[in-house]
Amino acid sequence: MPITGREEAIRSAAALLLQADIRLVTLTGPEGIGKTRLSLGVATTVSEQFPDGICFVTLAGLPASELLIPVIAHALHVEPYHRTLLDALIDHLANIRLLLILDSAESVVSEGQSIGESPQRVPRSQDSRYQSRPTERPGGV
Repeated sequence: MPITGREEAIRSAAALLLQADIRLVTLTGPEGIGKTRLSLGVATTVSEQFPDGICFVTLAGLPASELLIPVIAHALHVEPYHRTLLDALIDHLANIRLLLILDSAESVVSEGQSIGESPQRVPRSQDSRYQSRPTERPGGV
């Protein structure tokens, strides 16, 4: 289903994702404004640039922020194999070119902030994580 009236927002977010120095894009806005649909529109637009695919992980209803890393690792079929799950996840992401969409991340903001730091630990310059969460400020991309 096409997203009508959001073409400029899709183009802007897609352009950000495709910049080599941009590792994390966060969509912000009030609940119900269409951040999830926008993220899916952006994913469709940039899909050819991510040969290892797009992984959409919904975090809505996640009961505890400690479950963020296990939920993402499970979605990507990552196993720890004698190291921390976070290290295994970062190693996995370092070897692929994947768009990871984290939807409804507001339920895990404290953990989400550590995920925001993780791109610096992933050596590939164009791995991207995509986070959709509401904020109290209106608008945003």
